[in-house]
Amino acid sequence: MGAKVFTTNNISQGWDGKFKGIDQPMGGYVWMLSLIDENNISTTKKGTVLLIR
Repeated sequence: MGAKVFTTNNISQGWDGKFKGIDQPMGGYVWMLSLIDENNISTTKKGTVLLIR
């Protein structure tokens, strides 16, 4: 079971690898992007990122 570790409404802001101010362990993390575009069309994308320190 996972937990949301990062969320933003700012496209230029990225995850810094921390959760509640604590560095998270190296490994694979799942990401999900949900958006509604200017034509009111909803889109969801999913993928993974590998955190390396």
